[in-house]
Amino acid sequence: MKLISERSLAPGLEAALSELLASRPGLRLLSLDREAAVGTQDTQVGRADLVAQVVTPSGRHFTLVVKAKAAGEPRIARLAAGQLRALIGSTPLSYGVFAAPYVSDSTRRVCIEESIGFLDLCGNCLLSFDNVYLSIEGKPNLFRTGRGLKSLFSRKASRCVRAVLVNPGRDWRVQDLAAEAGVSLGLAFNTKTLLLNAEYVAEKGKGPNRRFRLRKPEELLLEWSRNYSYTDNPSTAYYSLDDTRTLEHRLAKYCRENSVTYAFTLTSGAALVAPMLRYDTAFAYVAGNQDALASALGLKRVETGANLVLMEPYDEGVFYGVRETGLEAAAAEGVPAPSGRVVSDVQLYLDLKSYKARGQEAADTLLEQNLKPQWRTNITAAK
Repeated sequence: MKLISERSLAPGLEAALSELLASRPGLRLLSLDREAAVGTQDTQVGRADLVAQVVTPSGRHFTLVVKAKAAGEPRIARLAAGQLRALIGSTPLSYGVFAAPYVSDSTRRVCIEESIGFLDLCGNCLLSFDNVYLSIEGKPNLFRTGRGLKSLFSRKASRCVRAVLVNPGRDWRVQDLAAEAGVSLGLAFNTKTLLLNAEYVAEKGKGPNRRFRLRKPEELLLEWSRNYSYTDNPSTAYYSLDDTRTLEHRLAKYCRENSVTYAFTLTSGAALVAPMLRYDTAFAYVAGNQDALASALGLKRVETGANLVLMEPYDEGVFYGVRETGLEAAAAEGVPAPSGRVVSDVQLYLDLKSYKARGQEAADTLLEQNLKPQWRTNITAAK
């Protein structure tokens, strides 16, 4: 991956735009200037990073005004759209174009909403003016920024993301998020900035009354799932003579009686929250030394044929939002019924989405039946 600064964008964008315009039959490039003034001599309104004068196949003269940014997040594209409107407002037959090292699908949608084109250095573009339509999409990101989306889902930053997703109707101050997620104020602020730039959250108010709230929960969760795997959590596989339900009941009972922090996930979690698949292997997060638990339950470490997998959390944040299933009482009476502590629906979705044995199907069901209704109810009620 390459690192690029805003200052070094111009040569590459100039070459990319020239090549793109030349690829359209009947479209003629008259001139292409960097740092050029926009507007007439009497009404110059500012300078653009690139200004191209072209003749369209219909014979009309158009001015393409390009505003370049070092990052292509949706919020930055929306801000650039406002700047472009100011630049082209007094210029007849003009068209605004946002440029960045890479433009994602989310940013592409913003550009379409704002009625501007876009161009990136990876080969993606959208130019739609007069009778000209040029569109290329799907080219991979060849660039990185110092604090991109990947850092949004790093170990500690993901605590903030999880808190926002689990509490969809809440208005957050940075200091409240830091306290809730157990992270530093600086990390919470940086995470909020990344969320804002990607338009996953929206900000309102000013000064001490400034708050932000979840805006696009599904897009945020899906992006996180693309940067996460349940295998990020170290795990140990065991075999027990007990059937799966009995094994889950015994594990929950032991952890409850010995104050061990635990939570079921994957197939076990799905069965407890919204039964949607058959399974013969139980999965649980267990904090701390697992040897005593394994000894008490008579578990045998195995390479194959396991019916229980104990996972060591990659971060304590996986336990955020853990809940009881409501059937703990039945299990406490000695009846092997579905029971125990389960990770939040957000964590359960992430784990299931990366689990190949029908996990993705279960994750999609969880999204439709549990998460989307929660988001609709809470986000709508908070407006």
